[in-house]
Amino acid sequence: MPVPPLPGPPGPPSPPGERGQPASAAGTSQPAPAPPRRSRLPLVLGGVGVLALAVVLVLVFVVFHVFPAGGTNTPTAAAQTFVDAVNTKDVNRLRGVTCSAQQGSVEAAQMLFNPASRPDVPPEYRNISITAKLGAVRQTDASHASATITVMFHNVPPPASQFLHDVTQDVALVTENGDWKLCG
Repeated sequence: MPVPPLPGPPGPPSPPGERGQPASAAGTSQPAPAPPRRSRLPLVLGGVGVLALAVVLVLVFVVFHVFPAGGTNTPTAAAQTFVDAVNTKDVNRLRGVTCSAQQGSVEAAQMLFNPASRPDVPPEYRNISITAKLGAVRQTDASHASATITVMFHNVPPPASQFLHDVTQDVALVTENGDWKLCG
């Protein structure tokens, strides 16, 4: 009986390691050559270019006052920055949006942000916290405005609730060095 032909193209037999034969059948243990390594220079230059562009943009914005520090170019923005600073307990932002005449009040407010950090505060008062909410903002002229701000006290023990209760107050805003600041 004749033997049927093997599948595949006619021709000489393939060397070991080709056409589906495992490399181990070839008797060699050499790994395949690694592809050539790509240069990282384009990536590095691109990163440096992006960084340089960011630095230039920041300098342009700061030098030419495209946006003022603290986002206080309107009375509403200043009042909102104040409220946000109270709610996030950010003393530096609070300082930045408070006029120079009222900077002492910022230091007093700092104690209210974290009463537990002071050893002289009795334990029952250490969980007191405050939040603020912005109401109406009214501009009276180019350099004066007022804002209604509500300060709310939370976790106040009963003896202190007589003097630590929610307060809604109109606060004055003025322009100082081109920025709106809370001032009284």
